[in-house]
Amino acid sequence: RIARGESERLLQIGLALSAERDVTKLQQTIVRNARQLTRSDSGSLYLLEEGENGERVLRFAVAQTGPKDNGAHLGAVLPLSRTSISGYVALSGETVRIDDAYAIPEDEEYRFNPSFDRANGYRTKSVLAAPMRDHENAIVGVIMLINRKPEFDLTLKSPEHTESVVTAFNERDEHVLLSLASQAGVALENKALL
Repeated sequence: RIARGESERLLQIGLALSAERDVTKLQQTIVRNARQLTRSDSGSLYLLEEGENGERVLRFAVAQTGPKDNGAHLGAVLPLSRTSISGYVALSGETVRIDDAYAIPEDEEYRFNPSFDRANGYRTKSVLAAPMRDHENAIVGVIMLINRKPEFDLTLKSPEHTESVVTAFNERDEHVLLSLASQAGVALENKALL
């Protein structure tokens, strides 16, 4: 269950999201708040969009890593497929919670892509991903959080350090992320309508 203090915090975030006029800032604020509420080191926002040929794609809109990062604003477009974690969440509407990205059971449809880790000397361990929905309950995007830390302000210094301090996301984190994701979906939809 969500504690009262958290409910109030979510309410404040919802008001802040609905007041934000700049869509890039809005997307960054969504990821930052999701990370702070769950003490996540890293977070990403994917938007479900129509591609050039009318097929649905995922646009990788924001990525943040580390306590001080507000996030590179990305525009990369990814194919929509159940084999990626974000694609699986976008297509299934399920929340995915993974204790260790490098130990996903063989029978899962999705796989973890380690290319970011390899390029940046990072270690993705725990993962939590939830769908964002609009007011008609249609999925409009995905929020993905990585590496739950003891404190949000803690900087992960190395893969070994990550191994020793990062913990799994829990049910409370999932509830909080789903609450924020629904507010975020509606806020993004309202921006699109303006």
